[in-house]
Amino acid sequence: MSAGARDILLEVGAEFSELLQLKDSDGSPIDITGCSFKAQVRENYSAAEALLELTCEIDDGPNGYLLMSASHVDTASLPVDPAQSPLLQVTDYVWSLEMTDNAGNVQRLLQGVAQVSPEVTHG
Repeated sequence: MSAGARDILLEVGAEFSELLQLKDSDGSPIDITGCSFKAQVRENYSAAEALLELTCEIDDGPNGYLLMSASHVDTASLPVDPAQSPLLQVTDYVWSLEMTDNAGNVQRLLQGVAQVSPEVTHG
C-alpha cells in the first residue's frame, strides 16, 4: 500500500490536534492495535533534523483511529519564512506518518505539506 496524501496546517503557538481514521485501499479501517507511530515535520525531505515531532496516540485501535497532536509549546518554535508567501505569511514544510506493525514492519501511511502560519497574538 502506498502512502496517502494529506496536508496539515500548524499554527505557531497554538495546539494542534487531528483525529485520523486509517483505512486500507478498499476503504476498510486498519486495525492498529499494538502498533506504534511516528510523525515528523521537516524543512524539506533531505533535512537532517525534524522541526517538530508530532505525538501519536491510538484512540480506537480496532477501528483505525489515531490522534495526532502537538502542544502550543511545541509549535511555538516553528520557523516561518515570510518570503515564501508574503501575503499569507504561510511557510510550507513536509511531513509524514509512519507505522510500525506488530511484526516490526515499517510502513509510511501519510505524507504531504505541513503549512505553518505565524502567531500574531502573543502572551
